Amino acid sequence: MQNQSWCLMKRASIEQHGVNRLMITLPLKILERVRKSDGKEFWFIPNLNSYTQAAKCTYRRNALKHEFSNLISSLVSHLKPIEGKISLKYTLHPGDKRTRDLSNVCCIIDKYFSDVLSKEGIIEDDNYNFIPRVEYVFGNIDKDNPRCEVTITRLGE
Repeated sequence: MQNQSWCLMKRASIEQHGVNRLMITLPLKILERVRKSDGKEFWFIPNLNSYTQAAKCTYRRNALKHEFSNLISSLVSHLKPIEGKISLKYTLHPGDKRTRDLSNVCCIIDKYFSDVLSKEGIIEDDNYNFIPRVEYVFGNIDKDNPRCEVTITRLGE
């Protein structure tokens, strides 16, 4: 999985938008495993359905959360702590025209992302006292670069 994480990092990024806003781009899938016999790749797409399936096997669920969280950590670990409250906006850009439940996809990404922000000390905690607003938005279909853009906005006191 280490090689794949490096490849996905080329699609992941972080951009500063003014003093109070950051946008972080995350991929919509991570490589779960490669079958040795034929090299077939199996991908984990973070959404509530795949998370529920992975929950049947605690080891698998934890490994997938760890892998996706490591990707997020590598993007945000250098950020300075954000004082006060923030809002998070998740903009989904799927790679095909299939209709999706926006909250199914974004809620798992939000869970992993918020946990990492707290763990890395970027925010004090990931509860509603520090993140009072979370928004899920459909962006557009992007076959070449399916992704979820996370916008962190520091809120005024």
